[in-house]
Amino acid sequence: MIKLFLTLLLFSTSPSLFALTIAGVNIPDSAQVAGQSLSLNGAGTRLMAGMFNVYVVALYLPEPQHTPEAVFAETLNKRLVLHLLFNVRTQQLLDATQQLLSENHSALEIKALAASWNTFTQLFNQHTEMNSNDEIVLDFVSNQGCNVSLNGAFLGQISEQKFMRAILKVWLGEHPAQANLKQQLLGAETSHATP
Repeated sequence: MIKLFLTLLLFSTSPSLFALTIAGVNIPDSAQVAGQSLSLNGAGTRLMAGMFNVYVVALYLPEPQHTPEAVFAETLNKRLVLHLLFNVRTQQLLDATQQLLSENHSALEIKALAASWNTFTQLFNQHTEMNSNDEIVLDFVSNQGCNVSLNGAFLGQISEQKFMRAILKVWLGEHPAQANLKQQLLGAETSHATP
């Protein structure tokens, strides 16, 4: 009886593996990048036409950060996870990302990012379609670059240190994909989550 009680106590007090659930997607409260434990900084959904969710995005950092500049710091390891909620052609996803990159960078900055962007897009050459529940993970490792994975399989690395900063501006720049999602990723606004 005592053994059973202790077992129940252990499970009742153990922290959940998931910080929250958004649009049916379980969001882990931590991640490991380059041997470092990162914590969930914020997460939310991207709405299309203000009507339906297209993906869930989550940001992990070593410590909570609430401003874009703090998140952009190249000395910080970080992880960005995109969990797709619908089927889409990969080129559509890349085109939308490129459009948002253009809206958050000058023409000169876009030109400087061209080689890194080309490398990034080529990583998806064998994946012309993305499906619901596919998960793209971008791990930024300080002094190494951005590691790209799809459904747990490593696709490649972009060595340009400024690439992750550029990609993060899609959600955290002056013209983000979605204003409230920016605040959610910065931990300044609570995402609409389901239990």
